[in-house]
Amino acid sequence: MATAEVSIIGLGRSSPGASEYIAEMYRRLQRQDRVRFHLNAMGTELKIDERVDKPAHTLQDKVRSVQEKVQ
Repeated sequence: MATAEVSIIGLGRSSPGASEYIAEMYRRLQRQDRVRFHLNAMGTELKIDERVDKPAHTLQDKVRSVQEKVQ
């Protein structure tokens, strides 16, 4: 499994905002069932993790693992 981040940048536009493009990408991701994803304020993380040494973990599992070590 691999983890990827998708960033959408509005280049060549009068406005730096890209929310309409991000919303369209989000709608397209919602219509599929092969890739898990998580939308956040600065990007979209796609769950395509390529680990074979342990069972698949969600993005939330990865965050929880770090949070447990911080406490």
